[in-house]
Amino acid sequence: MKKSAVLLLLLVLLTGCGTGNSTPMPDSSSAQEESIHIQPEELLLSVGETASLVCQNASEQSVTDVHWTIEDENVATISSDGTVTAVEKGQTTATAKRNGAFGVQASCPITIQAQKMFASDGAKIEISDKMENVTAQDGTNCTMTFEMQAERINNVFKGQAMLQSIGVKQSDGSMPAAGMLQLVSKVEFTLEPADCEKPSPDNGIDLAPLVKVDYRGKGTFRFIMTDVGFMALETEVTEDDMVLDIPFEVTVTGDKVGILFNTPDGQLLNFQGKLLQ
Repeated sequence: MKKSAVLLLLLVLLTGCGTGNSTPMPDSSSAQEESIHIQPEELLLSVGETASLVCQNASEQSVTDVHWTIEDENVATISSDGTVTAVEKGQTTATAKRNGAFGVQASCPITIQAQKMFASDGAKIEISDKMENVTAQDGTNCTMTFEMQAERINNVFKGQAMLQSIGVKQSDGSMPAAGMLQLVSKVEFTLEPADCEKPSPDNGIDLAPLVKVDYRGKGTFRFIMTDVGFMALETEVTEDDMVLDIPFEVTVTGDKVGILFNTPDGQLLNFQGKLLQ
């Protein structure tokens, strides 16, 4: 009887040890949200270019359930699929946040540089424009015509320019004594990416207004007056010749070209043309 009671007690104790509420071990893989990162880790673009950012998990698999934002939309914009468009020179940061996962995000620094220079030689600048009602120093009302053709060779634009002034009438309404004046000059200049800064020509005179342009370049016209007329393509200048050295500035915005310079009597001339690539 005692033996049976002891066995029953052991059975109860063993059964009790196997019962009760046990707490399962946490699953670390499901307890934590999966981290993400962006490829590429950094992005460098030129103004006008686009690129795609891709969000990935730790296994290098694409993650699409993210919300894209960008710090400064004046520098670059980003679409819902991670496409970045460069707007203007500067720096900003793109961020991807995992939808429905608090605190799971990744960032990518973005640098935007000025628009790239022309890809190769052969680019051409052509200008054929005129300004009417320009008042000369002697009071003559003139029509100014400007033509220029230049081609980029070994990173330098070289060509020829012609400035023609046709006197229409003098301030008193009479016809001018000199009806037409024509100046011809060689041109040579380079174009560099612009940072939207006000130009500072070598002569210290601001020729161009403060405007947003892609490229700027500087040069000097050499107009030579000889005893047989105006020309500038001769190689020698005699003591009887009158030489006019006039600084000019070229600006390029997209495919539009502008050239600005002051006449000897202080007139600001601004002619427009095209860039052909």
